[in-house]
Amino acid sequence: MKKNKNQKKIVYPSFEKWAKQQERKSKAFRDAAREEYWRLKVALAIAETRKRKKLTQGQLAKRSGIPRLTIIRAESGRQNLTIEKMGRIFDVLGIDFKPEAIRK
Repeated sequence: MKKNKNQKKIVYPSFEKWAKQQERKSKAFRDAAREEYWRLKVALAIAETRKRKKLTQGQLAKRSGIPRLTIIRAESGRQNLTIEKMGRIFDVLGIDFKPEAIRK
């Protein structure tokens, strides 16, 4: 297939570049991105700490009184936790329940 000299090359920005552009343009996008970032940050903190303490998801569920399916969804970032549930999980795992503890 021959290339037409007048055709412009399509350039796709990286995802990071595109996301930054969207954050500058839209408050709704910025807010949604921030919410997603924190949900995943909490999910990672729970999963990593649980594994480091050599607990299964079932053991964490039993000790915290929260259904195992909720633990699974929370660790994958598919479920928002209430402050109450997050506090119970963090208590069992010994995670300091302060926002600055999660931000590290």
